[in-house]
Amino acid sequence: MSRILFTGPVSLPSGVYSLLLFGLMFAGCSSNAPPYSTAAVQGKVFAPNGELLTEGEVTFTAPEMGVGATMPITAEGTFVVPADIRVGKYIVTVTPPPIPPMDPGATKSSLPDPKRFDTLIPKVYRKELTTPLKDYEVKQGDNNFEIKLQSP
Repeated sequence: MSRILFTGPVSLPSGVYSLLLFGLMFAGCSSNAPPYSTAAVQGKVFAPNGELLTEGEVTFTAPEMGVGATMPITAEGTFVVPADIRVGKYIVTVTPPPIPPMDPGATKSSLPDPKRFDTLIPKVYRKELTTPLKDYEVKQGDNNFEIKLQSP
């Protein structure tokens, strides 16, 4: 059995004492709450013909805050932000669903036709720079948006 014997005071570099004191001062001062307000977001997207979209993605982006969230549009025609996002103004884009990887045995006819989204989701809505869906305001509490796309 080995023993460690200290024969005198332990000497630590001076910066270590400052670091320990700083850590003790702020221990317990933290909070799990974010330093900003957040809110829940959900909604529906309608094609220019009034049809409820049941495929695609909706993205809320706030470049000045450096935040954003992308949600799939469900088969029921809804999108839901899985976690609360910051309160503020957002640019909204709507895009077709991502193209799934092609199975080795798949044929071209078994793949979804990307052109069918040209009328359902006009290209103007697919990019932040061109979308007319600017200044969507997310407020504290629940936010339920009905996004109605227009033909260009």
